[in-house]
Amino acid sequence: MQIEKSSDDLTTRAALYAAMLLSAQSRKGNPYKEIKRVYQIFFLNCILFPESNKLPHRYQYLEETEHTRLTEAVEIIFYELPKMEQQVQEAIKRTARLKNLSDDEKWCIFIRYRHEEKAAALIQKLCLEDGGIMHAEKTLSKVSRDYKKFAREMAIMKNSMDRASDIYNARLEGIAVGEAKGLAKGEAAEKAKVAQKMKNAGQPISEITEFTGLSEETINTL
Repeated sequence: MQIEKSSDDLTTRAALYAAMLLSAQSRKGNPYKEIKRVYQIFFLNCILFPESNKLPHRYQYLEETEHTRLTEAVEIIFYELPKMEQQVQEAIKRTARLKNLSDDEKWCIFIRYRHEEKAAALIQKLCLEDGGIMHAEKTLSKVSRDYKKFAREMAIMKNSMDRASDIYNARLEGIAVGEAKGLAKGEAAEKAKVAQKMKNAGQPISEITEFTGLSEETINTL
């Protein structure tokens, strides 16, 4: 999942990743005929191909002029999620039926808008009408609950160990006790950094508050 454009060439990076996935299989000593097909899939929260409204963009190895396919071993797919905004607005207003959407569009809507309140009814309808999306929703809900519990426990353990280590090192270096206040500021800065990343990724404010312990007011100022 790519949140925003980066300074490097994303299309070249995608080709490199796909090549790495393909070549990793040959290192295991498998015959070429047993090499599994590789899919390199990018969900983009930015526009990579502004000249086109197409969704998705699929790339393979093709001959330059006749466009015959060299191999089916690699396929690189880009989904530009912002291009779904119009379809989502129409679906929310019920000016467009879900059956008019392609499977790709349904999945992109689910991935992009699953946590957005304005699309809650639409996501519920997608789940009811598509067994695959329903299965994904149940799986994600379970993973989300388990992950948040695990992440909270790990964060508590990490903070406890970090504080103990900082206090121990401070004593060894003869740092004044008063400077321990700086540790609290450091922890607050780390929480703010995590909250900012979650906010940029579109996570609900309630989940960010539960995960970081920061208030809604603090998160809204980030």
